[in-house]
Amino acid sequence: MTNKRRRRQPPRVLRHLQPCPDCAAEFDGTDLVHEPTCPLAAGVDDICDEDRRWFLDHPGEWTRTRPITRAELASLDHLAALTPDDRPTHVHVVNFPWGRTRQFCNHNQFAGLALDPDDEAAS
Repeated sequence: MTNKRRRRQPPRVLRHLQPCPDCAAEFDGTDLVHEPTCPLAAGVDDICDEDRRWFLDHPGEWTRTRPITRAELASLDHLAALTPDDRPTHVHVVNFPWGRTRQFCNHNQFAGLALDPDDEAAS
């Protein structure tokens, strides 16, 4: 019997993902690990560092809303094919004591629902 190491397959949930368009990223468990020189990962890291600095400069704030960056949009496109109507336009960053989360939003969809002329409540 040989002692060959088998490459661990990603979980079924993540098997639909395509390789990173900028590097030869590989799965480590459930995480996609990018190469250190990957521009896509560097762009996301840069904006996350900017969010961290913003919250340090504004200690009383717990939310921040900002436009989405190209790197974040490319990451979302990598995870799921987005239609032009589904593309987020901005990001809500929430600062918790244990870390930050990002919520990607497109409020144009909500505005379209609220102003629907066929809606009985609008008339």
